[in-house]
Amino acid sequence: MSNPPAPMPDERTEPGGRPEPQLHGRPAPADEARPRGATARSSERSRLAGVIVVGIFAIGWGQWGASGLPKSTSPIVRILVIALGLMTVIRANQLRRSAADDADSTFPSREYITLVAAEVAALMVGAVVLGQVGEPAYIAPWIAWVVGVHFLVFARRFAWRDNFAGAGLIMAAAAGAITVAAGGGRHHGQAVTGLIAAAALLVTGAMRLSRARKAAH
Repeated sequence: MSNPPAPMPDERTEPGGRPEPQLHGRPAPADEARPRGATARSSERSRLAGVIVVGIFAIGWGQWGASGLPKSTSPIVRILVIALGLMTVIRANQLRRSAADDADSTFPSREYITLVAAEVAALMVGAVVLGQVGEPAYIAPWIAWVVGVHFLVFARRFAWRDNFAGAGLIMAAAAGAITVAAGGGRHHGQAVTGLIAAAALLVTGAMRLSRARKAAH
């Protein structure tokens, strides 16, 4: 019995013009079948979803911080933070809709849900303990610290490209705690913590939106 004929090569032209032999019937590798840039575009949707969360958090922190300001300046700060936060959320949502479907989304993976649950538990336990020991002025710095660590863990676990949000929130926690320890009281500590946290989150959102716009062009 004669041996079966060898597969006939098919010529595919490489970028330099040189033919590249390919065998008939051999499936293209997965990397060749996927459009160039598809993975980056997919992960971009997760990053932009993160920007939406950052914008919402910035609004919340800004309102909390503004509540510790004098009545003459509090409304101005509230309106400014709401406007900037909404701009961040709306623009991130627009860019997210124009991105490709997310094949490797962070949201809502099991690990993501576990980390969020751990964060919420730490926030609640810490707030209750601080209230019970008569130190409610440290609740705002505690929350900022926990959320900051949360962002740093996410940056490491899910390959986010910056740690600014986490570092900024931890700095806000430190500044707020120092203010309280120096005798500034609950409202001053709350204002310092909340406004620094809001500023850090808004800057983070702006940086990520800038990268997303560049990637889209």
